[in-house]
Amino acid sequence: MKKLLICLSLFAVQAKFHAQSYLGLGSSNYAGVIGNQVNPASFVDGRYKFDMLLFGTNMNVYQNFGYFDANAMRAAQGGNGYGWYKSFSDPNILNAWSKPDSSFIDRFVVHNYDETSTKTLGANINFQVDLLNTMFHINEKTAIGFNVRNRTIVNVDNMDPKLAVLAEDGLEHPSLWNAVYNEQLFNINYMTWSEVGFNYSQVLIDNDEHFLKIGVAPKALLGHAAAYVHTDDFSYNLVNEDTSQYLTGTFDYGYSNNINGIINNGMAGSNPTFSDLIDPSSKLGFGLDIGAVYEWRPNYAKFKYDMDGETNLWRRDENKYKLRAGFSIVDMGSMKFTKGGLSRNFAVNTSNLFNLQTFNTATNLEGFDGVIDSLINQSTAAGNQEWVSLQDPSQTFRMRTPTAVSLQFDYQIWKGFYINATSMVNVIPQGKDTKVKTANQFSITPSFDSPYFGVYMPISMNQYSGMKYGLATRIGPLILGITDMKTLLAKNN
Repeated sequence: MKKLLICLSLFAVQAKFHAQSYLGLGSSNYAGVIGNQVNPASFVDGRYKFDMLLFGTNMNVYQNFGYFDANAMRAAQGGNGYGWYKSFSDPNILNAWSKPDSSFIDRFVVHNYDETSTKTLGANINFQVDLLNTMFHINEKTAIGFNVRNRTIVNVDNMDPKLAVLAEDGLEHPSLWNAVYNEQLFNINYMTWSEVGFNYSQVLIDNDEHFLKIGVAPKALLGHAAAYVHTDDFSYNLVNEDTSQYLTGTFDYGYSNNINGIINNGMAGSNPTFSDLIDPSSKLGFGLDIGAVYEWRPNYAKFKYDMDGETNLWRRDENKYKLRAGFSIVDMGSMKFTKGGLSRNFAVNTSNLFNLQTFNTATNLEGFDGVIDSLINQSTAAGNQEWVSLQDPSQTFRMRTPTAVSLQFDYQIWKGFYINATSMVNVIPQGKDTKVKTANQFSITPSFDSPYFGVYMPISMNQYSGMKYGLATRIGPLILGITDMKTLLAKNN
């Protein structure tokens, strides 16, 4: 069982994670091509005729497993109130907590759960690299663009705190023995993929006070690696750390045929090769974003002018709305992978004493496959249904991209000052096994927005890590931001 728990968690802890929205900036009137990631209708009739993002990266890590005790970290540095920078810039301090024999985790990481906790645990890791993203206006009412990006998402959802405690203690937790525990909709999902997309946006209605534009962004998808574990009915009862007296449930699991090498390299202490990370392991997939934006322009006459014999021209350099509302569905799509090793869906249903050390021989994913295959063959030979294969090995699986619905509302308070509300809600059902998903999130962003300078202060709430207070700045072409200021301040927890 120890090895089973390790294998169930392996995808979430062994990979080098490489992806989502630039929080706060995406609502800006000067977001340019970045705004298309929230709503593909964003760019047309915007403030830029042409915009190109040569390189951009965005990373979010949300979780509710635990937190850093920043006060304890400062005390270990001498108690003089040093921030995070001292932990990394001072070699002595860095060595004290980063070396393998350090007690850093024991001293500075505080768990957010124990065996009495009832709230399920989860995490969402989302890393994106924009390699090229460009868009331009063909005319005043039509814009087209092109983008290339690489993305990685890792999800851990609905983990029972009791299972986390057992896994952490190697099952050596007597107070959790001799009781039946249920895991419902527990899943771990991981996928790295590349997108090559085209964006088309068009003004549909320009009726002075009322304005409407739409956008569509089809994209080709190519998967580089994927893995998943899913169960919605797993129950277990432990006699001790080495023996169970009850195991039942169905498991959907699989991984792409290249991921075992990536994980093995990581466990051996070496980084996966470049070809491991970029070689395609899926068939070509198709993705799609769609969106629409409405603007209410009660003072539209202030933004009209006459010039060179033409009348009723719009000021292209000004934001004309009092209220802007957007709706979008992003990241629809999927890719088909071939399963690696002997990975296949299976069911277990045994009330007999079972030696959990059976899994001790599994040191990697293929070893875990071999143990499951051996148990299935033994059950078949004995004529029982304790371990049953639900499919043949080496079948394909289709990983869904993180489809989400977004609503955006932007209100102009006064010249240059705005307040924005944006929601991002996952629409893939929890019962789907082969998917990655975005974190459900709602944000409110007060901002000052001008052509050459912007300040954005997103206040966000998501399903994993609660309330966060961020800050982003735009100075000419340079954009920097952070989702949670507490990360920089390093105070309390």
